[in-house]
Amino acid sequence: MSKNSKPSVMFLVYSLAGGGAERMVSRLANAFVTRGFDTHIGLMDTRNIRYTLDETIQIADLSTQAGNKVKRALDHISLLKKYIKKNNIKVVYAFMISMVPFAILAKGTHVKVIGAERTNPKALKKIYKVIISFISPLCDGYVFQTYGAKECYPKAIQRKSIVIGNISPNVEELEVEKIPYSICVSGRLHTDKDYPTLLRALKEVILKVPEARLYVYGEGSQKSELIELSKKLGIERYIFWMGFSSDILKELPQYEVFAFSSKAEGMPNALIEAMTVGLPCVATNCEFGPSELIDDGKNGYLVEVGDYKKLGERITHLLLTDKLRKEFSIEAISKMKKYKEKEIVDKYENYTIEIGDTQNEQ
Repeated sequence: MSKNSKPSVMFLVYSLAGGGAERMVSRLANAFVTRGFDTHIGLMDTRNIRYTLDETIQIADLSTQAGNKVKRALDHISLLKKYIKKNNIKVVYAFMISMVPFAILAKGTHVKVIGAERTNPKALKKIYKVIISFISPLCDGYVFQTYGAKECYPKAIQRKSIVIGNISPNVEELEVEKIPYSICVSGRLHTDKDYPTLLRALKEVILKVPEARLYVYGEGSQKSELIELSKKLGIERYIFWMGFSSDILKELPQYEVFAFSSKAEGMPNALIEAMTVGLPCVATNCEFGPSELIDDGKNGYLVEVGDYKKLGERITHLLLTDKLRKEFSIEAISKMKKYKEKEIVDKYENYTIEIGDTQNEQ
């Protein structure tokens, strides 16, 4: 392959039904198409695609109706292998560690697999830690969102990897009327996001700011449990469950503070989005990501994981301090310039060509 040529690329992800990795796949695929790449997205579940894709992106339907887990996995691998061969795919990005085994087992002789770590490796289940130890080194390259995540991987992977942050969204500057004393959060309603800590923090906020309200964007398996907890805490009337938003960037600017209570992250898209639109943020200093985005006390606040009292205290202070919110907003927008789409996609494009150009015969 010539150094100047662009290999055909597939982004392999389970679905596009919502989530940070899925959003990143949609944005990268759209960007790669505009840069002249033959671009494909491999999906094991093609239902409920929630992101707008360029019409020239080709979707590989890898879904199966097999009844048991083993047969489904074998079907996914078989379908992926056939698609790669038929469409002459040269580089496969396996987004999420769970996709790496499928890509490795389905790759042909002249196909390169690049893994993409999207979570905190320390928080992975045991099976995925095994994959990291034994299967990930078989990848031809790896993309990490943070240096902390990279250091969790074997040296063999680190030597051929690159660290690339997430893309900050393109936003229009809109004059939006703020909802007074409003707090918002977005993300999957999942245990990793530690919403119970946020709900307990909200109770602390309400003691000082009774007008405060929390708006929660996202869906997930923990929703009914969280609603029940809000009732036990006596704060259910202060919370609005907004569900999934396909255009969260238009929703965020109406709020005064963004709260983020995660126990573990890769590089949180939700936090990047909030900072990009200028929302003052209070986030837990979890591994990994928030500390690379927030300079504590300059463009937002960081608090320790699980410390609902400090989280509530910081949110309260922001709600009651107009000047500080404005200062944090300006600094947050400035910080996000380093994550502009062009800079991030440039790095992905250069790395893709570099890996795709490596000859198997070497």
